Amino acid sequence: MRQLASEANVNLAMINYCFGSKKQLLREILDLFFSRYLAIATTELHSSDDL
Repeated sequence: MRQLASEANVNLAMINYCFGSKKQLLREILDLFFSRYLAIATTELHSSDDL
């Protein structure tokens, strides 16, 4: 978490305040990733073009 805060140039306390825990931060990252992935996959699968 310290490395993440350092790389993002933010205070570690802010990350903890926004996410509460490492597990919640991971949950947010995965939710964002998979929701975008699902949107792309849905668009591609409903397209008449070849993949």
